[in-house]
Amino acid sequence: MSANTPVRVAEVVRSGFVEGHHYGSVIALAADGSVDWSVGDVTSPVFPRSSNKPLQAVGMLRAGLDLDGELLALVGASHSGEPFHLEGVRKILAIAGLDESALQTPAQYPLDDQAREEWVRRGVGPSPLAMNCSGKHAGMLATSVTAGWPVETYLETTHPVQKAIRDGFESLTGEKAVEGAVDGCGAPLLSTSLLGLARAFATLACAAADSAEGRVVRAFSQHPAYASGTRRDEAALLEAFPGAIAKAGAESCYAVALPDGRSFALKIDDGAARARPVVMAAALRRSGITHPVLDDIGRHLLYGGHEPVGEIRATIGAGVGSGTRRSQRPWEDTVNRTRIILTSVAAAGAGVIGVGAVAAAHDGGGAPKRLTGYQEVPALSTPGVGEFRASLSPGGDAIDYRLSFSGLETAATQAHIHFENKTNNGAIVVFLCSNLGNGPVGTQACPAAGGSISGTITPADVGAGAAAQGIAAGEFDEFVAAMRSGATYVNVHSTGRPGGEIRAQLSGVTGHKH
Repeated sequence: MSANTPVRVAEVVRSGFVEGHHYGSVIALAADGSVDWSVGDVTSPVFPRSSNKPLQAVGMLRAGLDLDGELLALVGASHSGEPFHLEGVRKILAIAGLDESALQTPAQYPLDDQAREEWVRRGVGPSPLAMNCSGKHAGMLATSVTAGWPVETYLETTHPVQKAIRDGFESLTGEKAVEGAVDGCGAPLLSTSLLGLARAFATLACAAADSAEGRVVRAFSQHPAYASGTRRDEAALLEAFPGAIAKAGAESCYAVALPDGRSFALKIDDGAARARPVVMAAALRRSGITHPVLDDIGRHLLYGGHEPVGEIRATIGAGVGSGTRRSQRPWEDTVNRTRIILTSVAAAGAGVIGVGAVAAAHDGGGAPKRLTGYQEVPALSTPGVGEFRASLSPGGDAIDYRLSFSGLETAATQAHIHFENKTNNGAIVVFLCSNLGNGPVGTQACPAAGGSISGTITPADVGAGAAAQGIAAGEFDEFVAAMRSGATYVNVHSTGRPGGEIRAQLSGVTGHKH
């Protein structure tokens, strides 16, 4: 096989049988910029697609774009189309004295499944604003206004903003980009090799904080939900590795750089998005990087009916080819561990509430675990939505959780797990986050404008709020029993809805031990 040929990077395993493969190429650079390892073709040009966006944002900043924080993160994002994303794009346009009519993105529905379902339910059609590249386009428009360039022709390859982006891109990758290509959003598309892409991301990660490169990294690191979405694997990775930068692109491209300068770039040859996070997690592990988030984003289960029967399994990890494997059937690691999912689904139409089935804890598997206003008591109609996932440790003495939410009518103030059935409001058992200073010492802040939080619940986190109902402070087993019986709920409160704006009853909970 030629050194410039994509290689097998993942296999599709169902019921112990390898039924297919994904081919691709991966490169890992060491902190000093040298090639640590690579597989496949990492030197031929590819279209990184939206993985280019952080580099394009650097070009805009160098040309005079004056944005930072969450709005700069949106410029470099393929956003999910959640309400706070769309409001942010409107803000960028308003700063430039423009409105949505200036966008030349194609009309599309939101990228995120849940956000798209909400649009369809409300009868809203596709729009240029909802298209996932609208933040990048708004940034191009704002740059053009700042520099005094025409806005009507901002997508033409000869436009000054596109020349500035190309110049910045080529200076970061160290390679000349292919001329004349067009991306799915209509903007000029730039090429580089995976080596060039990894090199560019490493440059960003190691740049001075006040440089254009450093500003983009800070925006991504501090606002991962704006740089991606509240339910996306990129955001989970950014949250787990502060100071890192990560960006996926269409046709299964992905680039990641860590604050120490180590960087990674990959492309799955068939464009299958399901293999992208799995292979990236394996690449990080092969370079000695460990974190629980890699278990979550690096697992894509395959189902037979309602039960997991296989997985997409990376084949690039250390020990592959030498007979070393995590287990005969790695997907069984998920089934065999004690895992619980706290699931609540709002059924489409007429606000009917249904309870979802127990699902394995992984991105992309199982039913949506949704918080809505319809589940509040009394029920509310609000654009806010959320998701809650949790897993009980094998020893049964801790619960790892992740709460994501967006679209609240007003700023989030606090979130808790309460003890009560779905027809009543109950006492607080566990504080998840608070901006009111009313939680126990160490309570994390809530993302006021929407986002994600994660943590671990231990016996020390079980408060005395429900003591009158039989759950005393520290009674973790009683708390878990209440969860299993469907007698607890997650509630996110806001300034305009202090009693709670979105809620999910934690029903249908079970554990698995085999």
